[in-house]
Amino acid sequence: MTFIKLEELRARQRLNYDSFVIKHHLDKLLRPIEEYNKNFAIPNSSIKERIGVTDELVEKLRELRASQVCTDNSTIPHSLQHEFPIKLSTVICNDKHLFELTTYFINTLVAYIRTNDCHEYLSTIAKVLSNHLKTFTTHSSLAPYQLSYINRLVSEVLKICESHTEILTDWLSEVTFSTTTASGVCRHGVSLLPIQQIIENFLTNELETFKTANWENFIKLSQNSPELSDYLCSQQISVFDEMIKLYFFPSQEYQLLHISVLEPVLSAVITIMENSSTPVGSHYFGKFVTMFRKHLNLRGSHTDDSVVFILHTLLNLGATTTLNRLVDDFHFQLYLNDKLQDHQSLETFLYVLSKILYKQDQGFLKLSSTKNRTQMLIHNSNFMHYLRIKVKKIHNDDAEQVSHRFTDILTQYSSSLEPYIVDTHSALIFQYFKLLLQYFQNKPSLDTSLNQLSLMMFLKFNMHHNATFIEVVNYLIVSYELYHHHMKLYEMYQYDPIESSKIVAQCVTPPDSEILSYYGVENSAKCINYVALPLQLELCKQLITDLYICCKLKPDG
Repeated sequence: MTFIKLEELRARQRLNYDSFVIKHHLDKLLRPIEEYNKNFAIPNSSIKERIGVTDELVEKLRELRASQVCTDNSTIPHSLQHEFPIKLSTVICNDKHLFELTTYFINTLVAYIRTNDCHEYLSTIAKVLSNHLKTFTTHSSLAPYQLSYINRLVSEVLKICESHTEILTDWLSEVTFSTTTASGVCRHGVSLLPIQQIIENFLTNELETFKTANWENFIKLSQNSPELSDYLCSQQISVFDEMIKLYFFPSQEYQLLHISVLEPVLSAVITIMENSSTPVGSHYFGKFVTMFRKHLNLRGSHTDDSVVFILHTLLNLGATTTLNRLVDDFHFQLYLNDKLQDHQSLETFLYVLSKILYKQDQGFLKLSSTKNRTQMLIHNSNFMHYLRIKVKKIHNDDAEQVSHRFTDILTQYSSSLEPYIVDTHSALIFQYFKLLLQYFQNKPSLDTSLNQLSLMMFLKFNMHHNATFIEVVNYLIVSYELYHHHMKLYEMYQYDPIESSKIVAQCVTPPDSEILSYYGVENSAKCINYVALPLQLELCKQLITDLYICCKLKPDG
C-alpha cells in the first residue's frame, strides 16, 4: 500500500514538473507573438522592423518545435490550458518560414482533436480554429503556396465540427449576438463565419482547382445544427445564388460549351438542397426554382437540354426530395406538358420520364397517379384471356421468345413491381395514351422511347384494371394486325416492281374507334413507310408482350 502511494506521489510530481516545463517553453513565445501582431497592425511599419519581429518569432517557434513540447499527445492537453494556442492562432503569416511553423503547430493540434476526446477544451479549440481561419479570409492576400493548406484545413475543421457541433454553436452565438437588431431580428446579409467566408472565396476564385466538396460538407452540417440551419436561412444573399446563376445563365466563356461542363456546379447545388436541413433545403430550393422558372421562359433547345440534364443529374444523385419538389412546381408541370406535345423534344423527355419512373417513382406518381380508388373499377379476366391469345398469335405460338422475355423482366425488374393506380385524367397520361393510339404514325425512334416508358408503366401501375387503357390496347392490337397484314402483302410482291409499286402507293386508313376523337388522333388514309414498318411492328410486338408479362407478374394477373 505504501509503495502505491509513493508511486502516485511521484506521478503527481512528474505531472507538475511536466506542466512547469511546458509552461516555461510556451511563456517564451508570448512576447514575440505579441510584438509581431503589434507590428503587423501598424500600416506603415518599416521593412526592417517587420523582418526583425518576424525573424524573432520564427526562431522561437523553431526552438519550440525542436523541444517537442507541443507535439506529443501527452503534452497537448497542457498546451490547451495555456494561452499560447489562442495567441498563435491570431498570427497572420506574411513569411513562408513563419507560415510553415505556424501551420505545423495548428496541424498537430487538429490531428490530436480528430483522434482524442477533447470535450474539456472545446471552447479553447473553437477559439483557436476560428482565429486561425480568420487569418485566411482575405483571399487576395493569400500566397499560392497557402491555397492547398487552407483547402485541406477547412476540410479537416468540417470533420471536427461534424463530431463536435458545439464548436459551431460557439461560433454562431458570437455571430448572432453581434448582428441581432434592436427589434430582436437577426439578419445576416453576408457570410460572417470565417470558415464560410473561405469556402465562398474558394468557390468564387478557385472553383476549377478545389471543386465544391467543402461547400457541400459545410451546408450538410445544418442537419445536426439548428443554429447553423437558422443562420443559413437568415442569409438573403449567398454564394448559392451565384452558383445557380452560373448554371442557368453562364458567363460568355461557358455559353458556347456543352452544359455538361457545368455538371460539377449543378451537382453541388442539388447535393446541397438534398443534404441540408429541411428549412435550409426549402430555402435554397425556393431560390433554385425561381431561377429555374426564369430559365424556362427563355425557351429554345438549350433550355430543353439544360432541363433534361437537371433531371438526369437528380436521378444520378438519388436526389428524391429535390426531384419531388421540382415536379410539384406548377411551372415545371406546364413546361413538361408542352414538351410532351413537342415532337422535336418528345423522345428525350419520354426517355427521362421512364428513368424517373424506374429510379424514383414517387416523383412520377405526382404527375400520373391518383388516390381516387373509383378508377380501379374492373378486374377483367376476359381481357387477360384475350391478351394471352393475341400474344400467342403475334409470336406464332412460339412460347420460347415470350419465356426469354419473361425471364429478363423478372430478373431485372421484379423489385419494381407496384400496384399503383393510374390517373387517366392527368395531362401526362393523356399524352401517353395518345402516343399509343398513333403508334404506327410515330417515328420508330419515338416508339422506342415509348416502349421504355411503357415497360415501367406496366410494372408500376395496374394497367389491366383501367378501362380506358384496355380500350387503348385493344386499338393498338387491331392496328398491329392491320399493318402486319399489309407488311406480309408487301413482302409477297416486293420482287414484282409493278405490284410492289401499287402497294407502296396505296393509302391505308388506320382502324377506326370512338376513342380516337377523344384523344384528338387523326384517322386519315396515308401511305405506309415499308422501310420503317418492320421495326415498328417488332417494337409493337415487344410492347404487347411486355404488357402481358407484367400483368402476369402482378398478384391478380
